Amino acid sequence: MRLLGWRKHELNGAAISGILSAAENGPPRGKPRRSGHEAMMMMRISVAFVAVLGLAACGGGSRYASSNAVVYGGGYTASSSTPQTVVKFANGPIQKACEADGRKSASRARCGCVQAVADESLSSSDQRRGAKMFRDPHQLQEIRQSDNSENERFWLAWKAFGQTAAAFCNGT
Repeated sequence: MRLLGWRKHELNGAAISGILSAAENGPPRGKPRRSGHEAMMMMRISVAFVAVLGLAACGGGSRYASSNAVVYGGGYTASSSTPQTVVKFANGPIQKACEADGRKSASRARCGCVQAVADESLSSSDQRRGAKMFRDPHQLQEIRQSDNSENERFWLAWKAFGQTAAAFCNGT
């Protein structure tokens, strides 16, 4: 019998018996058992992985939620001891419509500030409806003069939003 180019009598007895027994029995079956420490580490990793997946699945509400607003400024600068003004900024339908409107005073910062105020005071459907008013301001006049209760509700919410945005975003 030849094993890997060696003759049987040239291998020592222990090596031959190990090779022959492995050949007769085949590869080891099943997974090797882990020690208690390894099993505990695998359990901890599994629990941490499930926890991360659970937190990631929670999500974060509406994309127009006020929690998506970013605050710029605030605090003190190294060169000055006077506090800076805190300006909120958010992306959304009103911000996009404001920037697309093309008015001179419609800067990115001001439109983002107006969107942040809208996130806090208007529903997402009112925001989408109000964004259309930037393209057709006459439609807003028709809503204001309408006797429809839904239009009246929207007008009051839009008017309050406009006053708040004007006061809050005036310096941007």
